[in-house]
Amino acid sequence: MTASVTRIHVENTDPLMSSAEVCEYAGISYRQLDYWARAEWIHAANTGPRPGTGASRRFDLAEARVARQCALLISVGFTTIRAIELARKVARTGRDVWLADGLVIVRKDGRP
Repeated sequence: MTASVTRIHVENTDPLMSSAEVCEYAGISYRQLDYWARAEWIHAANTGPRPGTGASRRFDLAEARVARQCALLISVGFTTIRAIELARKVARTGRDVWLADGLVIVRKDGRP
């Protein structure tokens, strides 16, 4: 009689991203992400009663996308506040955002 061995492959099913992963995804520095999180412009999924007190922040993909959109908008000249507003609007509506005649933020489906 031989003993059977059962092997179980467990994948990382954590839907949350670390700060480093969000920074890489959005193309921003940790310092910038930290500032946005402390200003409550970007929201970590695991913030407790005292955010930023040594606990590692984890972000869902929707927040990572907001950070990425903000970085892109800032890079073309929008202020941080206006970029946050527009990125939140895109995230909330899930549609293109018309800024002015001929100026549209286009949301491409299927792309992160």
